[in-house]
Amino acid sequence: MPYGAPVPQDQQMLDTQRMLQPQGLFAQRPYQPQPWPGSGGSASLFAPPLPGNGSEPDATLPRGMQPVPPGDQWGQGGQYPPGPYGPGAPYPPGPYPPGGPYGPGGPPRGGGRRPWSRLPNGAKTPAIIAAVLVLVVVGVVALALNGGSGSNSPTAGGTTGATPTTSTAANGQAEQQAATQLAALLPQSGADRGAVIDADGDVSNCGKNLAQDVSTFNKSASNRQTLLSKLDSLPGRSALPAALVTSLSGAWQASAQVDSDLAKWAQDELSGGCHKGKTANDPNLKASYGPDGQATADKQAFVKLWNPLATKYGLKTYQVGDL
Repeated sequence: MPYGAPVPQDQQMLDTQRMLQPQGLFAQRPYQPQPWPGSGGSASLFAPPLPGNGSEPDATLPRGMQPVPPGDQWGQGGQYPPGPYGPGAPYPPGPYPPGGPYGPGGPPRGGGRRPWSRLPNGAKTPAIIAAVLVLVVVGVVALALNGGSGSNSPTAGGTTGATPTTSTAANGQAEQQAATQLAALLPQSGADRGAVIDADGDVSNCGKNLAQDVSTFNKSASNRQTLLSKLDSLPGRSALPAALVTSLSGAWQASAQVDSDLAKWAQDELSGGCHKGKTANDPNLKASYGPDGQATADKQAFVKLWNPLATKYGLKTYQVGDL
């Protein structure tokens, strides 16, 4: 056929078929899809046919590789294929990409910890453990102290809450007892009042009982002093209001001074001859005016404090003239 002449169509078809026919080793086998060896019968996995008859290793496989055995021997749960990467084997050689799980240096060597291990290596471990233990001990001690305080807090709170009630009850009982003791003294305060009034009138009028009047005033003064001594030794006196005790003590002290001055006045009239109209000029009588005013003021203060207390405990109340 001359060069450059057009090739007939039938000749072109023959040439195309000749190019598509298997050559060399592949000419021994007809071309048809075959399942991949060892695919467990999966008809969906195919690979081109391999040379050889299957009775000896294929020389076409890369060095060190063997065909997959039939029956899916190395499937899930089967034995690992021969090689250096079974269980417990070292990590495969690098290099490893910088963004990989092991970084540019690759996996740890010699059985080192995995990168997810959080415990440090080396001599720092005992020191860190010791520091943690110290913190734990300090925390336990602080918790024990706070817990002890907190656990006692309800008790302390309960005690604190109960203390005012208990103290109030105890104070009230002591106050009532002291008030009862004082109530027994108060009638004695006015026991001599009638006699003193009679003696005062007798001396003013130059009566016939001047000597008796002197004795009456002295007796009343002595009785006031006795009441003062009893008040000083009154059981539970501190449980009473301090102003109440002070006012009563001042009233009795001033009254005793008044009685003492009146006794001297009566003695002056008895000794110097009593003259009507002149008895009021006696200096001892005038000396009694100050204590008498003080006694009255103190009695008023006492009554103001005593009567509510006496009403509270069911005791007798008093007026200024009764004392």
